[in-house]
Amino acid sequence: MNKIFILVIILLITISTVFANQFARPDKDLNVNSWQNSPLFSKINETSPIDTNFIGSPLSGGSTNISLSSVTDPSSSTAHKISIRAKKFPIGVSGQTVTLNVILYQGSTQIASFSNVLAGIFTTYTYNLTATEADAITDYSNLTAAFVATTDVTEPLKRANVSWFQLEVPDAPAAINSHVIYNKENGELMLRGDNMMIFRGG
Repeated sequence: MNKIFILVIILLITISTVFANQFARPDKDLNVNSWQNSPLFSKINETSPIDTNFIGSPLSGGSTNISLSSVTDPSSSTAHKISIRAKKFPIGVSGQTVTLNVILYQGSTQIASFSNVLAGIFTTYTYNLTATEADAITDYSNLTAAFVATTDVTEPLKRANVSWFQLEVPDAPAAINSHVIYNKENGELMLRGDNMMIFRGG
């Protein structure tokens, strides 16, 4: 029994070492809706933020919708994180705000949303999906993101600038072809996976 327990732990450790995160990033404009600097998706899909490259909402607010690149279903309801980098512009009078609402969709179905009152400098805002929200995603090749900017005043006119966006999810489970061999002559247990021996013990 102890040998089998050790084998299971070693197999789990071996599988975990091949996991890495996946990133769904903007790959196509769906509705520009007067946002500036189209094509929008190519200004905000870098692997790391570049704040000199950004898109801007219409003055006094507005929405846009962008499709996301496909990732493989991670078969997990944890570690789904949305990240967006944005600011209000111009900074203007103290107390005048721009709010940016970020909505994640699968097709026409809303999966999650979150809002932030934007600072006057580019700031990264994040949101971790709940297990229920992550489980609601059934097609990771059909995800889109909507950005909705709203302002509390119309004078002076303000906009939301966005320089980066991504959805981070766990990697898909790795398939390891493994089997246990028991030698009844010497009582030896051996675990083999993907044509190599993972553990052997007598």
